[in-house]
Amino acid sequence: MLKVKLSTNLKLDEVYKRADEASDRALFRAGGLIRTIAVRSIRKKRGPKVLNNGEKERPTRKGGVWKQAQPTSKPGSPPYTHAPKYGYRKRIRFHVNKRANTADIGVPLEDKPEAFMVHELGGKHRRKRYPKRPFMRPALEKAVPRLPQQFSNIL
Repeated sequence: MLKVKLSTNLKLDEVYKRADEASDRALFRAGGLIRTIAVRSIRKKRGPKVLNNGEKERPTRKGGVWKQAQPTSKPGSPPYTHAPKYGYRKRIRFHVNKRANTADIGVPLEDKPEAFMVHELGGKHRRKRYPKRPFMRPALEKAVPRLPQQFSNIL
C-alpha cells in the first residue's frame, strides 16, 4: 500500500489583500479617466478683448439686447472656463474610497460646487438663469465603453 501526504500552503489573506489592491488600482484608473475626459471637455475661453486705448471691451447694447463682450458656450455643450489658470478645470477632482470600493468624481464641497451644479443641471445662480451645459454626465457616457478595459488583467 502506498501512502501519500499532501499539504498546501494557501494564504487566503494575502490573496484577498492583493485582490483589494488591484481593485483600488482599477478604481484609480477609472476615476482618472472620467476626470480627464470631463476636464478636457471644458475649454478655455479668453477674456474680454483689449481695445486700442488699453481698456477692456465691455458688454454693449445692440438692438435693445445686451451683447456680451465674450460669447458663452451654447446650451447643451460644456461650459467655457474664463478664470485664470483654468478655474473650472482645476477644481474637478476624484477620490477613491477604499472601504466602500467606490470612486467619487466631481467638485469637492469646500470648492462651493453650486456654480458647477447649475451648469450641469441648469437653473438659477446669483439672480441669473443658466441653461444646461453638462460636462460630467457626457464624460461618464464617453468613458463607459473604456471602463471594462480598466478592470481587465488587474491581478
